[in-house]
Amino acid sequence: MKNKFEVDEVVIYQKGDRFELGIVKSIVAKEERLALRQDGLFGKPTSDKVRIRYMYFVNYHTGDTAALTNEEDLHKIKNLYAFEIRRKTPEE
Repeated sequence: MKNKFEVDEVVIYQKGDRFELGIVKSIVAKEERLALRQDGLFGKPTSDKVRIRYMYFVNYHTGDTAALTNEEDLHKIKNLYAFEIRRKTPEE
């Protein structure tokens, strides 16, 4: 599975009815072993199958910190080419 977003891409974060613009700063790929349902051992890896899960460090404000965000909470902006997006510096 390929990552959905690239570094420096502008994204929208959605949590409930809250939306925020952010910029992807780095990508974190995590390997997860899958659990077999018939074993009934949820949470314990019981299979040799591995899934890659992507998470992203995203800047949501003008500070230097980034929040680790699940891929499921981020959305692409399809018409981004039509806008000029500029982040304010802390001095502005």
